[in-house]
Amino acid sequence: MRGTNRKKRMNLADVFLILLAVLSVSGILLRLWSIRQAEGMDLRGYAVETEWRDVDLRTADCLREGETLYTAAGEVFGTVLSMERMPSEVEVVSDGTVYRIASEMRCNVRIRLSVACRESDGQLLRGDGSALTVGQSLRLYSSFAETTLRVIYLSREPIF
Repeated sequence: MRGTNRKKRMNLADVFLILLAVLSVSGILLRLWSIRQAEGMDLRGYAVETEWRDVDLRTADCLREGETLYTAAGEVFGTVLSMERMPSEVEVVSDGTVYRIASEMRCNVRIRLSVACRESDGQLLRGDGSALTVGQSLRLYSSFAETTLRVIYLSREPIF
């Protein structure tokens, strides 16, 4: 009956697991505290310029100024402040030479949106805490159109 009266002792794996549990709980508490702090900050409207590239002219007509855009989850993303159409170019290769020709049926649309955000550590954060960054692609929906917009400019001054 060897080993029946052996003292139980903690080995290195036990210490590691306890330390991991303590750090996990403290990380969760820190995250909850930061969320509560952020909820106290007011959301303000910031201008966000986006580009809708190579879209059919009829589809571009489906989006209007003053229209609200939504995320896939159904949350309000922002409101269209202004829209500017620009010709979309098509590359045509003939005998090894590349030609750029303006497309008659497609266009690029620059859309200025008003988005409710707060500024934190130099970043614009939406109400759900997600950051808006230049170059980011956004899949947004309106009443009649599904868009993929690329952020090209973020205003650092609130517009309301």
